[in-house]
Amino acid sequence: MVREALWIPSMNHFSNLYEEIAEAVPGEPPSFEQLIKLVRDLADDPEQPVTGFTDFEEFFAWFDTLTGYDQLDQDEDVLPHKLLLEVVYDALLAEQ
Repeated sequence: MVREALWIPSMNHFSNLYEEIAEAVPGEPPSFEQLIKLVRDLADDPEQPVTGFTDFEEFFAWFDTLTGYDQLDQDEDVLPHKLLLEVVYDALLAEQ
C-alpha cells in the first residue's frame, strides 16, 4: 500500500498568497510579516497563537475584539483585512 504524501503549504506559499490579496485591499495593509508578528504578540501562547480557536471566524472575532480600541483610535476597520487575516490564520495553523 502506497501512502500519498500530504502537501503542507510553506510560509512562502502563504506570503505569496497574502501579497496577491493585499494588492486588492484598499489603503496600505500591513505586510504578511507584520500581521504574523501582531497576532503572535496578542496571543497568550506566541508559539501556537491559533491553538484553541475552533475555526477562522472564532479567531477573527477574537482579533476584532482585542484590537477594537486601536481600530477606533486610528479610525480604521479590520473588516477590509479579513481575508488577509484568514491567510495569516491558515499559515499559523499549518505551522503547528
